[in-house]
Amino acid sequence: MSAYRKVVKRLMLLALLVCGGALLVVLAGQTTPAAQAYSPLQGPKKRTPTPTRVPTPTNTPTPAGPTCWSVVPAPDVPGYGARLRAIAGGSDNDLWAVGWFLENNSRHNLTLHWNGGAWERVPVPDVVNVGDNSVNGLYGVAAIAPNDVWAVGYAVSLSTPYQTVTLHWNGSAWQVVPSPNLTRPGSYNALNAVVAISSNDVWAVGGAPTDLGVDGRALLLHWDGSAWQLFPEPPEVVNWYTTSRFGVAARASNDVWAVGQFSAWHWNGSTWSVPSGFSGQNLLGTSSNGTALWSAGTNPGYTPSEGYYVPASPNAQFFTGTNWQTTSPVRDDGVDTGFNLIKVISPSNVWAVGFAGKFVLTERWNGSQWMRVEAANGNPNPPANQAYGNRLYSVNGTPTGLWAVGSFDDAAGVERVLIERYTCQ
Repeated sequence: MSAYRKVVKRLMLLALLVCGGALLVVLAGQTTPAAQAYSPLQGPKKRTPTPTRVPTPTNTPTPAGPTCWSVVPAPDVPGYGARLRAIAGGSDNDLWAVGWFLENNSRHNLTLHWNGGAWERVPVPDVVNVGDNSVNGLYGVAAIAPNDVWAVGYAVSLSTPYQTVTLHWNGSAWQVVPSPNLTRPGSYNALNAVVAISSNDVWAVGGAPTDLGVDGRALLLHWDGSAWQLFPEPPEVVNWYTTSRFGVAARASNDVWAVGQFSAWHWNGSTWSVPSGFSGQNLLGTSSNGTALWSAGTNPGYTPSEGYYVPASPNAQFFTGTNWQTTSPVRDDGVDTGFNLIKVISPSNVWAVGFAGKFVLTERWNGSQWMRVEAANGNPNPPANQAYGNRLYSVNGTPTGLWAVGSFDDAAGVERVLIERYTCQ
């Protein structure tokens, strides 16, 4: 490895460790997706819209009044920073939340379990553990049964390359299961999401890490009950600048969707393809209840030639059976607002979670429009000098309500896990 590549890799690892993996990594001559729009074939390009002038961004106040969302106590997590990236489970007494925590100059896998009365931390192995600057993290989880749960993510260090991570819960312990990797130069080999149709039909997708903000090639992994297999990208995207996948949903074994930069891809039971008529959005999540299918994400903020800032805004689309129909989520003109994930409960009950300035964001689709729903914040009064305050990364439904997970910055600026529950019917 050249001296230059070693320096770049060290800078990337430091960003992951010190900044918690936020979208802060800028390689020499490379701008993150949050800063510019993209063309799949040409890479970054300057956007040229002519929007209405937007006021200078300010904090979005927490709405007053009662809320059906409440913060649920989380177990103690060691170290000096932690984040939950995903939650899954269909039972009120059997839920899993996964993410990572920082300790001893390294980042470690984190799994929490809800037993119906409390959240507890469950031991989980790291895949890379070579001392300082080891980075592990879990970004997706899928629960099939109490003894059949998958968690996916990635691992990397200064001395080991990026590698996919697939962990399986057998009812008593988490075990590392071998998974394939891309071998082409520049591959990040990070798994960002997972969906399970059955015990022998599981898909995990990825590319570049969701929260790293760089370009990468898509990962499409399938579990057939005995081993993970790597599938090729659709032939239509071979010359695309970046193809990372951030979310995956399934309506059937032959009807699976993977979303990410620019597009939603479809699996018909034998091959992946890129249906026409859907591109340009930065999609971070997708969900289906077996019939209804939605995708959502965040349109990056940008600065046009006039010099003022146009804040980030959420996007959400549903599939009509033949094409994707865009909708209009509630947005704040003065602050960055965005969705990180979406969850379909029914066609008239769809939830999306994310951030609005320094506060969490939850919105509900009632079948005809999006409505903002007040949610709880881990830190209701984040200091002005903090870049972030509160954010939600994932949402899940159970028979009695909703759960959402993420993180918040405490008064000292240390990132802590955030767990919320919605109990209104």
